[in-house]
Parts: sequence; structure tokens; C-alpha cells
Amino acid sequence: SKDPREGRVIAVGVESSGGGPGPSRMGMVLEFGFGPADQWKTRQTVPPNWILGGVQDPSVAAAMRDVGILDQQQCFWSLLLPDTEMHAMRYLTHCQKAALKVSRDKATAKHDEAIKNCRDRFKELGYGERELQAVLGWVQDLAPVLIHFSIDEMGRYLETDEFYR
Repeated sequence: SKDPREGRVIAVGVESSGGGPGPSRMGMVLEFGFGPADQWKTRQTVPPNWILGGVQDPSVAAAMRDVGILDQQQCFWSLLLPDTEMHAMRYLTHCQKAALKVSRDKATAKHDEAIKNCRDRFKELGYGERELQAVLGWVQDLAPVLIHFSIDEMGRYLETDEFYR
């Protein structure tokens, strides 16, 4: 992973004394890679409750892969989405999954296209990556969303719809 806080699980159920005189306990061995192409590596034994797991249900994990959320991204989504929404993905039809995948792929491509210009502009204005990430996080998680529509054209649908209004 490019994130130094993410490690790869190498072994489970390893006995660890924690380096001190106390009792040993069972842990998991994680490997962290650093530098270009993970040139430098280190391993650490940690308690199992330190591990943020991914999706436990194989059918949910498969449905998430179908919509373009790959295994390495699933633990992030499992922190954001309620379990009910994660499990609802199992019941999406093939067409719904395909539509979500196309939407995610297009959004990812547009993001990758735009982020370089955005980084350059932030740098020109004297800001760094931290400020850019703060702005992007605010837009993604906190910014109010306004949807403009013609009440004359859409009002009749909103009168009877129980979900979108």
C-alpha cells in the first residue's frame, strides 16, 4: 500500500511477549513496506483488535467487487457505510451493479484527470497537500448539496414519491 499506516497480514496467532516482563499474548504479524516499490520493509506483531478488517461476508465482498470496490478498498467502505447498505449490495441486479461500476469508473477517471491541475493550483496559491486533502474531505463529507430542478416539471413526482423527497 502507498499508505505507511497500512500493513499486510503475514501471520495470525503468533505468540508475542510485547518485549516486556509481562505475560505473552496472541497477535498478528504485519509487514509494512516503505520507499519506492516497498524497498524497505519492517514487521510488527500487534494485538488482533488493532486490525481494521474488511468485509466479513463473502457474498457482500463479491457484490462490492462487482461494482468496482476492490478488496483493498473494502475496509475503508466498511467504515463509512452502515452494515445494512453493505448487505443491500447483494440484492442489486446485474444492471444495477453494472451502472454503479460504470459510474465509479468514470468518476475515478475524471478525478485522476483533475487532481493534478488541482494540486498545481494549490501549490501556486501557496498551499500544500494537507490543505488540499482537507478541502477535498470537506467537499466529500460535509459540503451541503443543492439540487436545482424545475418544480413545474418534477413537482408531480415529488408529491407521490416516498423515497427521494
